[in-house]
Amino acid sequence: MERLGYPQFHAFTPLKHFPMEEARIMAVTLLTSIVWLLVTWLSPDQRVEVQQRILPIVESRSQFLRRLLLAVGLGVILLCLTAGSWYSITQT
Repeated sequence: MERLGYPQFHAFTPLKHFPMEEARIMAVTLLTSIVWLLVTWLSPDQRVEVQQRILPIVESRSQFLRRLLLAVGLGVILLCLTAGSWYSITQT
């Protein structure tokens, strides 16, 4: 990561309360997620073909959305717990 310049900016980021290794993992995860979302939104629309292949797997849209929201909510809760834990550890 030093080649990417992250250590010089670590003190100025919202991840400054985390140790360098954990902050590096979170930064890579965030960048990977952003790239994945951009590629997903910029790729051509293949809605009909995808629906025909995936709807039998996920059963219905409402169940898929319910599971997706549950997974995202759990991820946010766990991220907040981790951030809060590291913040409380570093403040004492």
